[in-house]
Amino acid sequence: MKKHPMIVPKKYALIILIFMTLSLTGCKAKAENDETTSTGTPVTKTNVSIAPVTQYLELNATTVFMQKELVRTTFQGYIIKTLKNLGDAVKEGDVLFQIKTKEAEAAQNISDSSTGKMFNGTVPVKAKSSGILIQMNHNAGDFVADGEQLAIIANPSSLEILLNVPYQNVSQVRLNSDCILVLPDFQKIAAKVIKKIPSVDAVSQTQTFMLHSSEMRSLPENLNVLVRIPVKTVPQALVVPKSAIFCDETQENFWVMALYNDTLALKIPVTKGIENDSIVQVLSPAVSNGLSIVNSGGYGLPDSAKVFIRK
Repeated sequence: MKKHPMIVPKKYALIILIFMTLSLTGCKAKAENDETTSTGTPVTKTNVSIAPVTQYLELNATTVFMQKELVRTTFQGYIIKTLKNLGDAVKEGDVLFQIKTKEAEAAQNISDSSTGKMFNGTVPVKAKSSGILIQMNHNAGDFVADGEQLAIIANPSSLEILLNVPYQNVSQVRLNSDCILVLPDFQKIAAKVIKKIPSVDAVSQTQTFMLHSSEMRSLPENLNVLVRIPVKTVPQALVVPKSAIFCDETQENFWVMALYNDTLALKIPVTKGIENDSIVQVLSPAVSNGLSIVNSGGYGLPDSAKVFIRK
């Protein structure tokens, strides 16, 4: 008996086609998901290297003008005119203020026996040194008493850095030693320790050192700068970037994640040596120079983990 081929109705054929399409799509998505999962955690890598490493003592310091003239009046009176403004450069002998004496209010004309001229009651206050007017204490119309401060003139070339060092760190700061100044705009200039003040602040228990830099620009007074003083240097050390050292919450245990074939990361506990703001010396174990390690993305990884290198 001859068999006839089975004829599927059109509506059932459409249903079967949709079912097969969904099945294939689901299998493809599952395969892609499995592939993504199998690649592991994305990380970046770096290498252990041999390089010099220097540990620094970092302290804050302040710029100070060491030579200043305090301009004072030697009599009572009223300021009738100011001839200079804040920030102006002045020379020795320049008139800064004109003051009318208190007595001149009662007697407008007093004979000046030394010159033979009539005294009009106005006395000039002159600068005794050259520099920059960094402070003006009075304006025209003010009444000033005998000996009262009128202004301050600073010698710009006398700008130095005063560094207050906690007494427990004083032994690490040596006279004539080099250091680095980091300005608020992150520029770095070289400086030298030139003087040690033989006294300790009674409250803060800090001793003051004076620093000087030949590279000093026209910096203002009272500028806070960071001073980096080298205290220890290892010329040939096994080092890793600071970002490649991982630690626990107590910051007592440290490790690196070594990479094998750029696909497997294994935890290696390490002991740190000296460090600075960019690199860390690895004391033990003796990891090999050039070993590939995880640079970022390693936090939270187990002792061994599948990874892939993020470009």
